[in-house]
Amino acid sequence: MARKKKPEQEEERQRPATNPTTTVKGRRDAVWTPIQLQTSDGQGATVHITTDATSLPKNIGGGPLEFFQKGRVPKGMKPEDWPYRDRHMIGIYDLPRLQGMTGNTAQGLRQLLKGESLHALTAIKDPRWMALRQRFWDSRTPGQRRMDEGVWTRGHPPQFPPMRELQRRFIDEYIAQGVPPPEAERRVRDNWENDSRMDAYLRAFFHGDANAHEWIATMTDEQKADLERFRPYLFRE
Repeated sequence: MARKKKPEQEEERQRPATNPTTTVKGRRDAVWTPIQLQTSDGQGATVHITTDATSLPKNIGGGPLEFFQKGRVPKGMKPEDWPYRDRHMIGIYDLPRLQGMTGNTAQGLRQLLKGESLHALTAIKDPRWMALRQRFWDSRTPGQRRMDEGVWTRGHPPQFPPMRELQRRFIDEYIAQGVPPPEAERRVRDNWENDSRMDAYLRAFFHGDANAHEWIATMTDEQKADLERFRPYLFRE
């Protein structure tokens, strides 16, 4: 007769896979299983995850998580204070908020993290991925373009202020260097679009949160078909 599992054994079985050991500066942190991405050159890319918010820079955007690129030190931090220089990292600032966005399920949270990990393909400028995102960006409908303009200039009420204001410190940095204000804003907006907004549509389609359907509802059949053809090339898991 099979032995009945103890309650703590059953709890462990249901818990999302974690690695309780710390690999960076002796930190003790529950780091979830790294996400493995496919790349055009066959080498692949790995994205790690940390819930240790004390090791992360100030959360300027106010979101529950942030992607940090391998080899790039976040603004406002000294290189010696940034423990994740050698890896792509998703930093989680607000786990309860993320859980609420994903139906409080481990599977939903994992899917959202996989979507966030796609920023790594942009970071390494994977040719296949960059071509896909550029095709989508160029094919945006008038409605999608108005939505993007609204997020930059007016925000997404009532949840978020205008992205222009969230990015104000970066605009001011350019102005302090002598860049005319209109050009400073253009540069920062270009960076925002390239680093964040272009990926947002694709992340929503492939592995978004509970609100992903709002993004997908704006897409044409042609856009969705082009994205769907790319799905087999994303993950190694």
